[in-house]
Amino acid sequence: MRVGWIVMAAMMPTGSSCTTSCREYAAAALTVRLHAADGSPICDAEVVATDGDDVIALDPFPGTDCSYGGAWERTGTYVITATHDGVTATSDRVRVTSGACHVKGKKVDLTLSA
Repeated sequence: MRVGWIVMAAMMPTGSSCTTSCREYAAAALTVRLHAADGSPICDAEVVATDGDDVIALDPFPGTDCSYGGAWERTGTYVITATHDGVTATSDRVRVTSGACHVKGKKVDLTLSA
């Protein structure tokens, strides 16, 4: 079945809307902003997203307000866990679905309070 898909994709005309309307980049399925109880950003936490048995580390985005992201182009239902200085925060379930070209990424705010 996968071979058939590859052949069909190769046979698509170059000017089809499928190839011209989608940008070539990888979209983060999850973007997480992590804050302390006083609202200040936390930039040095361990942040992971769990989807079933899969645990995916979310990395800090360079040049941002301490946002973490990852699970690139990956759909799923995630629970996000952030840990900093022995304090842990966990999100509700976050469902990421696919769009026409890329995943429909979700933004999550978590607050760590002692």
